[in-house]
Amino acid sequence: MKKLLLTLTAMTLSANLAYAETTAPAAKSKEAIREEVKAQREQVKSACSSDVSTTGCTGEGREQLKCIREYKKAHKDFKFSDACKAARKQGQEVRAEFKQMRKDRKAKKEATQEANQETKETK
Repeated sequence: MKKLLLTLTAMTLSANLAYAETTAPAAKSKEAIREEVKAQREQVKSACSSDVSTTGCTGEGREQLKCIREYKKAHKDFKFSDACKAARKQGQEVRAEFKQMRKDRKAKKEATQEANQETKETK
């Protein structure tokens, strides 16, 4: 009875995984999303260049954005340009998509390992 229950559980997990794979939209490859993140960083860099020159910040990438935020805290009248705001928001969305993709892959891997472990236990 116990073997039958474990077998049914493993079959149910496998069926759920197969269903989720067929109903989920096609996932982007890891490399494609990394390239998208890199391209987004370049867009932020170019879109925020006027803000960087206004604030007098130096450095590269994240350091510049931190410097701009610190400048904004010190100078309450300073406003980010609309282009910079939009590029930063889009960058957050791209990174969130990448993070979700990693989380989904991890969950899928764990579910597969669990199903395989249950199958091994029944044998």
